[in-house]
Amino acid sequence: MQGVSAVCRRLWAVPRLSKAPLSPFPARPVGAVAPGAGAAPRLPTGGAGVPSGRGGRGLPASSERASGGACGAARGGAAAMRIEKCYFCSGPIYPGHGVMFVRNDCKIFRFCKSKCHKNFKKKRNPRKIRWTKAFRKAAGKELTVDNSFEFEKRRNEPVKYQRELWNKTVDAMKRVEEIKQKRQARFIMNRLKKSKELQKAEDIKEVKQNIHLLRAPHAGKPKQLEEKMVQKLQEDVDMEEVS
Repeated sequence: MQGVSAVCRRLWAVPRLSKAPLSPFPARPVGAVAPGAGAAPRLPTGGAGVPSGRGGRGLPASSERASGGACGAARGGAAAMRIEKCYFCSGPIYPGHGVMFVRNDCKIFRFCKSKCHKNFKKKRNPRKIRWTKAFRKAAGKELTVDNSFEFEKRRNEPVKYQRELWNKTVDAMKRVEEIKQKRQARFIMNRLKKSKELQKAEDIKEVKQNIHLLRAPHAGKPKQLEEKMVQKLQEDVDMEEVS
């Protein structure tokens, strides 16, 4: 211990010419290999000398993002992502977006934007805010009861991975989503049918009440007078012939 401390004291006494950290051991030249070790393994580099691996696979950044990673390449270039739902308005939350709040009882609340987060902190009821999905479903403006909603549930049951099952599940999810969108659109169109009929009846009634704005009340009077004059002359001629 005495020898090491003495060396350290001598090193600290020498004025420092650089900011490199001091060490009591001799520095190894750059490129030298430690005794008893083989040649240092050389990392494979990309096109511009960047080491391969995360962030430098020898591909441009755009092509790496387009491939969607290893999972995306295995499924034809489509990146897999979990789309969460907003706790307040039930809107979609894509990866990297929104706010997540964890309460003291470990319950997780996700919000798509600060607007929903502020309304949640004000303890507002989503069923009473007109622009939320909860209000629209409670008011009968959107489809609420359908078999397609039974598929979209969180199931905490582990399933052994099988490639064929995975592909079939993804295809089934796309098909179920397509059917659900069509049924929702049909429900909305059927709901608007009655209002369109009522609106048409109101428009016809308004046109009948204000028909004088479209056609002048005395527009056809000269023609009617002319027809009456012709008819009267014809009657006079007939009377003369009879007499």
